[in-house]
Amino acid sequence: MTDSMSEKLQPRKYQAIGTVEGILNLQAQHSTLLVGDIAFPVVLYIPKQVFQSHLPGQIQRFRVFPSALHGKPALQLLKVVQTAPVGLKLKGCWEERWGVPYLVVYRNSLKNPTDRVLRILVPIAWENAPPTDGQFWELEAELRGDTFTITKAEGPFKPPPKATRYQPRPKTTSKAVAAPTPLTLKEIRDMATPAKVQLTCKLNQVPAHRQLPDKQIEFFLSDGSNHIFTVRMKPK
Repeated sequence: MTDSMSEKLQPRKYQAIGTVEGILNLQAQHSTLLVGDIAFPVVLYIPKQVFQSHLPGQIQRFRVFPSALHGKPALQLLKVVQTAPVGLKLKGCWEERWGVPYLVVYRNSLKNPTDRVLRILVPIAWENAPPTDGQFWELEAELRGDTFTITKAEGPFKPPPKATRYQPRPKTTSKAVAAPTPLTLKEIRDMATPAKVQLTCKLNQVPAHRQLPDKQIEFFLSDGSNHIFTVRMKPK
């Protein structure tokens, strides 16, 4: 069987999932999972099943998504399991972000080709790591100390379509509003309405006015002397 036929029969997909064993310390904020001597931060929401199955102070096995918090390994809890083997499966593109190597795992499904792609950056310890050239790898890992350590690697492979077909949403810019046409002093004087100008404006008639491109109304007030005031307001 050729490599191309094999890839068609077993399409590659992005994945970051696994099972770890530890003691969950539930808090209103900043819960942690103690694995060995290391307390890993628990990110995002905690499912109801985890709360219901939680045994305070006891070692349990948890199905998790490996993740990161401030560039350090973190865990998203999915559920409590009983017999699943401990270990992690990581499948993604080996890339460099902000000068640091990460395994980048893209969200598996999109409703539309232009939907925003969620990227999970998984920090890993990889002995004799290959170049961070964006190629796709299928990895197995385990928690050693405070790191996700690679124990088995297969690849590199051509990345699945999602990593390459994604196009970012076009940036939208606010619609430019044209500046109002300048008026001559005579035009302003002709539009000025006699008024007693104080903190409030008292008018005894609907003033001559014009509508500006931004939909505001502009009119002019005169206090009977040489002072003319420009008023701009939203139409009411």
